[in-house]
Amino acid sequence: MKLKEINSNGVERYKYTWKIFYAVMMLFCLPSIGLAQTRVITGLVFDENSNEPLIGASVSVQGTSNGVITGMDGTFSLKAQSQDVIQVSYVGYRTVKKTVGNNSHLRIGLAEDVNKLDEVVTIGYSAQKKINLTGAVATVDIEQLEGKPVFSVTEALQGTTPGLIITQPTSKPGSTLNVNIRGLNTLNDNNPLVLIDGVEGDMHLLNTSDIEQISILKDASASIYGSRGANGVILITTKKGAPKKSSINYEFRYGWNTPTGLPDLADSWVYAELRNEALINSGLAPEFTADQIAAFKNGTAPNCKWIDHIYKNNAPMQTHSISLTGGENKTTYYLSAAYGNQESLFVNNDNFGAKRFNVRLNLSHEFNKRLKFSVNTFYNRRETRSTAYWEEWIIEQSVRTPPIYEIKIGDEIQYPQSYAHNPLGRLEKGGYNLSSYDEVGGVINGEWNIFDKLTLKASAGTNINNTRSHTNRHAIIEESSTDISWQMCESAGRTYRLTTNVFLDYQRQFGKHSFDVMAGFAYEGNHDSSIYTDRGADGTKIPEAGYDVLGGEVVGSETLRMTNSGGAGDDALYSVVGRATYNYDDRYLVDFNIRNDHSSKFKKGRRSGVFPSLLLGWRMSEEKFYQDSQLSSILPSAKLRASIGMLGNDRIGRYSYQSVISTSPSGYMFGDRPVMTLGYGTANEMLKWEITRMINVGVDLGFLDNRLNVTFDYFFNRTKDILLQLPTPTTYGGGDPNQNAGIVSTKGWELNVNYRFNTGEVHHKLAANVSDSRNKVVSLRGEEKISNINILREGSPIWAYYAYKADGLFQNEEEIFESATPSFNVKPGDIKFVDKNGDGSITPENDKFVLGTRDPRYTFGFNYNVEWKGLDFAIFLQGVAKRTAWLRGEAVEAFHNNNTGPVLNRHIDRWTPTNPNASYPRLTATIAEAANNYQNSTFWLQNAAYLRVKNIQLGYTFPHHIVKKFFAQHLRVFASVQNPFTFSKMLDTGWDPEFGEGSGRTYPVTKTFAIGVDLKF
Repeated sequence: MKLKEINSNGVERYKYTWKIFYAVMMLFCLPSIGLAQTRVITGLVFDENSNEPLIGASVSVQGTSNGVITGMDGTFSLKAQSQDVIQVSYVGYRTVKKTVGNNSHLRIGLAEDVNKLDEVVTIGYSAQKKINLTGAVATVDIEQLEGKPVFSVTEALQGTTPGLIITQPTSKPGSTLNVNIRGLNTLNDNNPLVLIDGVEGDMHLLNTSDIEQISILKDASASIYGSRGANGVILITTKKGAPKKSSINYEFRYGWNTPTGLPDLADSWVYAELRNEALINSGLAPEFTADQIAAFKNGTAPNCKWIDHIYKNNAPMQTHSISLTGGENKTTYYLSAAYGNQESLFVNNDNFGAKRFNVRLNLSHEFNKRLKFSVNTFYNRRETRSTAYWEEWIIEQSVRTPPIYEIKIGDEIQYPQSYAHNPLGRLEKGGYNLSSYDEVGGVINGEWNIFDKLTLKASAGTNINNTRSHTNRHAIIEESSTDISWQMCESAGRTYRLTTNVFLDYQRQFGKHSFDVMAGFAYEGNHDSSIYTDRGADGTKIPEAGYDVLGGEVVGSETLRMTNSGGAGDDALYSVVGRATYNYDDRYLVDFNIRNDHSSKFKKGRRSGVFPSLLLGWRMSEEKFYQDSQLSSILPSAKLRASIGMLGNDRIGRYSYQSVISTSPSGYMFGDRPVMTLGYGTANEMLKWEITRMINVGVDLGFLDNRLNVTFDYFFNRTKDILLQLPTPTTYGGGDPNQNAGIVSTKGWELNVNYRFNTGEVHHKLAANVSDSRNKVVSLRGEEKISNINILREGSPIWAYYAYKADGLFQNEEEIFESATPSFNVKPGDIKFVDKNGDGSITPENDKFVLGTRDPRYTFGFNYNVEWKGLDFAIFLQGVAKRTAWLRGEAVEAFHNNNTGPVLNRHIDRWTPTNPNASYPRLTATIAEAANNYQNSTFWLQNAAYLRVKNIQLGYTFPHHIVKKFFAQHLRVFASVQNPFTFSKMLDTGWDPEFGEGSGRTYPVTKTFAIGVDLKF
């Protein structure tokens, strides 16, 4: 009984035990059951450095298609379960993953991606992750372009990227800068190919705020563009919309331009004293008495430096840019408009300067997961208004004219004796030139994912350019004025470009093996036409508006000019393009490109050119032996690269292989009537491509957890079959046709360093780059060419300087007698030259030296940016460590070319018997006396190396909690100065080291002081 009870009770207790166990398990499971339920999770995504909300960040549940985009305040809302992982990504930031857990609200801070290894870089017809690049492809940090008070993106790019060589010889409104990549590869056109959203365009016209990314292909990676890639390729991608709420961005800049330097002209009394000395040294009587010199000095006679009267103290400039961006899940848009106005420093009555207008609309739509479509359209316009007289003349006259004359008395323009041209008169009364450049176009892109691994991509783009110029030059009917030329000129031109591409792209992955094969066709066609008409007359009897431009009749004209001309042309390029990419485990990288171009610029049978390239990469830091070594903790990222390829250059005249007949409306006179004549041009039917072979080796290194990144490249290029005009036998007749005869080699290196670090709440960014390139003429088939001070010779740089070597100044007649001299009359105080061959005489055939090149060497840039609690400061330095510039004429010479001016303050330290260690030769007043000194020599070559503080910025970004009260998302105000300080020995001459060479008849380079606002709603 007890046993049964016990057994019975035991059974009952067993049953109760299971009931209790189930109950306890249910209690533990209740929270899990609750958490497993899908619920709404809200959150905020922000920049962990600035605490500013991030608009448009992608928030998704990992492994699902469930995702949203953060709104204007950085917030999001989506459904998730407790075990789900929320993944947040944003361009330029590290991706963050966070488990939902018990949270119903998440605050997710994103840190900036220091090394940006996952950044996708455009490389031509496709894109690759930066970490897997095998070529010398540079990307520009767009942040370095922001806030700079410049009128074009090209100005902002200077110094930002190694190997991208940009020089700014002038700041004239509407002017363009000189751009090349890795120096000169040919004796002909060295400009790089610029593609904007895949269509060739002019980056000088772009609105900087529209740019999303700039990639620069510097080595054989450019071979995908075949015959157009030999000088490198600049790929510009404009901004696109994103599936998020609409946002409005407004950017405003206002500044004032002033010259970085002007010629340092001497005062009138100094001029008079030195003029007398020059006349006496030349065997002539002095011009000024002691009383006249005293009057100049005490202010009772003029002391008027004309150059100070043709320029304003400053000229304002302003830019405005506004954009609207946003979209829904399948449709996005980006709409922008911009306006810029840069006034000229020239004094005038017509508001000389330049204006720029930009409108852009980029749309994209995803019809389904397999079909995408986008269209980018734009309109750009540039207007320039300047003097109708050549600006070189105006600057020349303002420097040459002695300060002993007034330029203007009251309202009367002055024309002193022997100075019948007044630059101020030409600016105020001489009329104007109005030029415009309109560019309209767009590109349509389609992408069809035929099946998971095969995609068809097609695009069609067009670019239509219209140029127009109108000149209305007025004769200046003043006493003693010889500016009596009237002119009405009209010119117009149009260029139409059509570009189409069709490609198939196949991607496949087998375990650790990844393949990407692309093949397709490309076409580019160009047509341009132009017309020019000119009506003019010379004569003092022409009244205002007294001539009929259309009819050519001029009332009282003494000389009548009528000119009409025009032309048109077409060319086309058909191409077959292929690329194969192999990637093994993100360690071994191989790219092979090939392009077959067919150009209409060559004769049939010689139009085809094949341009292959091979690029290799090894990410040794991904090897197991590397990761197991101590080196991985010091150098976590290391990649070696090498490339070789062939590229072409077809930038020659359209019809160079054909003999062309030209006409002249007045080849000779028959009685009193002009007779039309025909001209016959010579040609070479055997012309073919210029071919450039490019070799590049490089290394990419990442230190300090990839916060310090170093890139180094060494390159060697060799271009053959360069087009030259070589002498032909006289029996051939006609001119010398082009031949594929020249060979040029270029070699150099590049170093780029980026470092980002924090000290407490202070965030620092450092970027530095330096590069060098040297070219050499390998072959001209034994020929050489000399042009003034430049020479084209085998074994020397392209158009190297060629002149005598100066060896001080002669001190006395005995030294002259014992030294080699040229055939000119040489006196003490004149320049002494090195006798190269030691034959006792100085001759141009035997004693000139090759003296280097005008091309910049060791170009560099340095950028430092620091940010603390919304306050930011940036300084950007740029320069050239080695460069030579040749100055002549009124830029450096006293009393140049028999003129009575100029005299610069540097001429005060001239040679005299009591000043034998002078920096300038004896003063002379005639060409005969100056003949020896004005010979091309190293005396006139200037050290044009420089260090320029390119930009300084100080800004403040207001906290989000403040600006949101005004319905804004972002507000930054700043002050910026462009080119504030320049350090160069060449500044002693009064000329900016970038202005180029020659007589200095160039609109000055300027510095700009500006303020700005960046506002986002």
